[in-house]
Order: sequence, then structure tokens, then C-alpha cells
Amino acid sequence: MKNCFSFVNLKFCILYYIKKLKSWLEFLGVFFLLFFLIPNVSLATDTIKTKTSIPDTVRQFGIFLSYNYNDHNPNFSKLPGIPNCCQGFTNGSGKGLSFALFIEMPLPYSLFGGLRTSFSKLDGWLKEWEQTFIRDGNQIIEGIFEHNLKANIFTFGFEPYVRYYFNFHENLSIFLGGRVAFPFVKNFEQWEQIVEPKDRGIFVDTQSRTRNKYSGDIPKAKPVQTDLHFGLCYDLPINKQKSIILSPFASYHIGLTDVADSIIWKINSFRVGISLKYLPIKIEKPKIEPPKIEYEQKIRFDTIIVENEKVQKTHFATGVEKIDTIITRQDNKIVYNINITRRDTIFRKPKPVANIQINTGTIYLETQFVTQAFPLLPIVFFEFNSDEILDFYKKISKPEEFNYDSLPTKPLELNKQILNIVGYRLKQKPGSKITVVGYTDSTTEKANCELALRRANSIKKYLVEVWKIEPNRINVQTGKEKCYPKNRTITQNDSGFAENRRILITSTDPEILQPIAKRRFLEVLDFKPKILQFNPNNSKLFGIKNWKLEVLAQNNPVLSYSGQGNPFEITENVQEKLIDLLKQNYTLEVLFKLEDIEGNISVDQKTINIINDTNEVEIQRLSLILFDVSSAEIPTNTKNEIKKFLTVNSELTQARIIGYSDILGDQDFNYSLSQKRAEKTLELVKSFDPNIEIIEMKGVGSSTFPPGIFSYSTPAERFLSRTVYIELIKKWK
Repeated sequence: MKNCFSFVNLKFCILYYIKKLKSWLEFLGVFFLLFFLIPNVSLATDTIKTKTSIPDTVRQFGIFLSYNYNDHNPNFSKLPGIPNCCQGFTNGSGKGLSFALFIEMPLPYSLFGGLRTSFSKLDGWLKEWEQTFIRDGNQIIEGIFEHNLKANIFTFGFEPYVRYYFNFHENLSIFLGGRVAFPFVKNFEQWEQIVEPKDRGIFVDTQSRTRNKYSGDIPKAKPVQTDLHFGLCYDLPINKQKSIILSPFASYHIGLTDVADSIIWKINSFRVGISLKYLPIKIEKPKIEPPKIEYEQKIRFDTIIVENEKVQKTHFATGVEKIDTIITRQDNKIVYNINITRRDTIFRKPKPVANIQINTGTIYLETQFVTQAFPLLPIVFFEFNSDEILDFYKKISKPEEFNYDSLPTKPLELNKQILNIVGYRLKQKPGSKITVVGYTDSTTEKANCELALRRANSIKKYLVEVWKIEPNRINVQTGKEKCYPKNRTITQNDSGFAENRRILITSTDPEILQPIAKRRFLEVLDFKPKILQFNPNNSKLFGIKNWKLEVLAQNNPVLSYSGQGNPFEITENVQEKLIDLLKQNYTLEVLFKLEDIEGNISVDQKTINIINDTNEVEIQRLSLILFDVSSAEIPTNTKNEIKKFLTVNSELTQARIIGYSDILGDQDFNYSLSQKRAEKTLELVKSFDPNIEIIEMKGVGSSTFPPGIFSYSTPAERFLSRTVYIELIKKWK
């Protein structure tokens, strides 16, 4: 049935499917009767009490009868040579019966081979509905007519098949086979009739309610029909000897051959039926046999675990076996039940238990926002008698590895990039030039001018080879004798000598060495605790092979320690390892893992929270003043930067001025020097802005590091410590 929902009146479509559903319900009723009702009916009293398996070594004979539901699958518009105006038959159905005689032979592996000779009725009724215009009196109206093709097909055939009995249910089997059949009745009847309206109207061409009526043998009908089939069967013995068996079955036949030549028309068939089998079983009188003797042995081994710190290595101790025998009599057999039991023991060290104690669960930060311009120290320091650029300075192999926009906000880390900053700026300003002046220490290097020249040339070589600066834009300069700095450090120790082993970069273009532009960043004022302590002493340490302690932020390790044998207490300085990370407010995860000599692993996990209290005051900071050694005179080129800084931030009316010094020399002298530097800066600030309020002015000597400096161990740190910080204050909350 096609295009059902395109009909004007849907009731014919509905009636068609109701009839089809009724046919299926009738068929399913028969199926239910055969497969669900009959197997539950007691056919013989004796069979209820005995096992109903069927012998699998005996030839079987039988007959069967089935009820067929025929599913016709056509795809043609008319039979060969028979007029018909149908657009195409697409389905049909019918009913029929099948009758057969069969024989089955046993095969290996729970299989039977069989052959049936069967008669099958494969009738079908093909219907299609179609809209047309019909005559109703003097009017032409829209109507519906039905194409009908009834087939009466009766076949005789042979069905070879194979049957398999399931192991989980010995009476249930499936079968698979084929059929070769010869139609000896193959008639058809065809007509078309108006179905809507029911009581009036005629075809315009025939002036009647029916047309195209034909009947007879199906033209060009094929002499042989073939199919494949499969099915399910259930055997029910109906006598004590199980020689007569009633077997309800269901099968599905898939047609392989068309009904006639030159058209597509195959017939599938769903069949439910019942067969009656006869098994010629020879019945023998039972023999009385002596009782069987059987032995049943049960073995149960239990294992217990004993943990003791004194155990050197895990070992297994086998227990003593205990044997008990119980004799029982069952029908015609004697059973000896032998029970063997044994309890074994595993001796081992206790497994390790990781337990890491931390001196705090929270790190408290006090921070403030700072906007700062950073001084550029145009000096590169060298080792004793060396012209190689120190690994202290960041070196690259090509310009693409340097990112000018992501320079660090710590003065020392920033000045480690001095060569790349100069190279980048020369690249941006192709008309600018620089001069590199080489120096040596007068005491330890005897003011060696040749060494001073090599140092200056090593700087030129780096800028030419890495940054591709034209050699003629870099002027190398040094004296012919006494090649030490004009304002050299005269402190007679290793720190003083190291400051004189350097080169100085100058340029007529102030933009090449100008300070790094302002950057806003979060600065840590204070934090608690100052150290982190990791104590593993509460762990259970038995036979430890190795251990590992990791501190992670965002699943990335930031601290890592490991070792062999028992772990020990670890103390870590927060300032040195974690301070930059803590400003990002990442929670720290602490993982502590122990592994013993037998591969047992224990892990303890702790969390350290970060609480950041950000000051409501934001600082505008200038740190461009870099004084000569032991000097309080403000460099001339810095005075204009201070004036510009005060002009740009003229709306800020409060200031703090802090003077610093390096560690070289006497502590009291350094304190006095830093105070003088602060006072000189105050005079200059007041000269530019007499109305500014100075809330604090002091020198701290070398007792306090400038922001971003954490030691005086390198010449660069000491140079950057000879400074004054001007801080203008504003509230941002």
C-alpha cells in the first residue's frame, strides 16, 4: 500500500491496515497456542517426573501441518500481456496451509539432517488504491478505485534442512534449510473497482463500476520456486519411552525466485504448525548394577597476613593439611567426600603510611599595586681575566626568541636582558649608533687594555651576529693604557674588583638607553610565614626505598624534592622560590609519596591556601636615579626624567622618598650616604613642585634592599642598589 496519506478519504487506508492487523493477530493466536499453551499441558503423567530429553542417536520419521501467513513482495504494474492501469503493486498478503512428510538422521555435534516433501499453499491478494475522476450522473467527480490481483498458488516441493539442539535446553532446537518447489496450481484473478463513493459513480471509459477483469494462469509463471528458511522447534514426548514426539514449530521462508519472468514478485511466508515424530527405539529391560563408588574432593586453603616491624622480607609459611572423610549412600552409589583444609601465613612488614605535616595551611600576603618606570643599567660585567659574556645575562640565538612587551618587572631580571633590549632598540631605529667602552680592574687585571678591547668586541659580536646590527653602527672604544673606569670602585675586596671588570654602552640617541616604559604590577609588601617546613616524622616508615615531595600550582610542579631511604624535614624560603607565584593566588597542592622495598606506595596530599590582602594605596614609583659609587650627586640626565615624572602625575600631592646604598664600605657611611641621596632628591623635587607633601623622607643604607633586589652578591645588584625611589601615592579602592 503506497501513498496512503495522499488519499482524500483515509478510512480505506485505515480499513486496509485493520484487516492486515487482524490477519497477523489470527496468526499470532495460533503461534501462542502452539508455543506457550501446548508445552505447558501435561501430555503424559510419567513425563512430568522424568527428564524429557530426546535420544540423539535414532532416525526419526514424521508428518507436519502448518498454518501459513504469506507476505507477497511485488514491484510491478501489470502481469505480462494482461492490461492494467495500476501504477505499481508493492505488497500483498494471503493465508494457506502446508503439509509434509519428513525423515531426520542424526549427525555429530547435536545436529540432525532432514528432508521434507511438502505441499504448500502460497495464495496472496495484491491491492493498490488510486485516485481518479468518475462519472456521477452528469457530473465528473473525484473518486478512489482499487486494483485487485488475487493469486492462487499451490506447490509441491523438497526441503533439505539441518537441525541443532541447544545444550542449555535439550528439547529446544533451531533449524535452517532451503526449499525447491514446483507450482502445479498458479492461477490469478484481476479486476479494478470503484470503492469511493461506495454507492454511486462509474468509470468514465467503461461506464461501469469495474473494469480490466481478467483471470487464468499467471503468464510466464516460473516452473520452479526456491526459498531459504529457518525456524524454532520444541519437542514434547507424549509417551513414557519417548518414541512419539509432538513438536510445535515456527519458521520463516524467504523467497528467492520471482513468481513469473520479467516481473519482480517474491513470496515470503511465516508458518506456525505442529509435527508428529516417531522414533523406532528398542526398549530393553533395566539391569540391576552394583553401586557406583564416587570420590568428591574439596580443597580449601586459607591465608592470613601477619604484619611485624621485625620482618626483614615478606615470606610465605605453608600450614599443616587436615583431611576429613565423610561417606554417604545415594540411590545406587557410594560417595566418599574428602575435605582437605590448610591455613597458610604471610609474614610481612607493615606497609608505609605517608603523612606530611606542614607548618601552615595558609600563606598570607600583603600586596600593593605599583606603576613603575625601570632604570636601564647600560653596563655588562665580566669574570676575572675573561671576555666571555656571563650566563647571568639572557642570551638568545635569534631575535624571534625575545619579547620586548613581556619584560619582567624586577630591576635585576630586567637588566639581565640589557643586550637584547639594546639590540631590539637599534633594530627599531636603524639610524642610531652606540659606543661600547671596555674596562678592566686596575688591581687584579693591571688595567689590561687588550682585555678591555676584547670585552668590548664580544659585546659588538653578539649584537652583530644575533641582532644583525651593521658593524659600522657599533663603535668599540678603549684607552691605550690604564683601561679602568673613571668612576671605579676602590673597595679592596673581590666585590670591589668585580665591579670594575665591565663594559659601558653609550649612545647619542637618548631613546636607545632610555628607561623601560611604565608597567603596572602587584608588589609584595609582606608575607607570613617566611619559610615553609615539611615534616614527615608522623609517617610510618617501614623499609622505605625512596620518597618524593612535590608542591604544585595549577598541576605544575614548583618545588620538588626526592631521596633514597627515610625522608627528612625540609625547610624552604618562600621569598626565593614562591613569592612571584603566590601573587597569582594559586592554591598550592602538596603531594608526599613513599615507596618501600617491596613496591608498596602510600601518598599523602595537603593543600596550602593563599590569602592576598591588597593595599588600598597604589604607588607611582620612579627609580631612575643610579648614583656613582660613594656619590650623592644626581646624574644630569636623570633630572629631566624626575621633572617629567612629577608633571605627568601632578594630581598626586603626597610623596615618599627613600634612599639606598650598596653593602660596600662601612655601614654607618652607607647609611649617611643614602640619607644624603634622599635629601638631594628632596631638594630637586621641591624645586620642581614646591607644594608637594612629603609624608616620608629617609635613607636606609644597606640594611634594606630596594624593591626587586634580594641580595648584594652580584655587581649588577650593587649598582642597582645605589638609588633613590620616589613614590607618589594614590588610592585606587
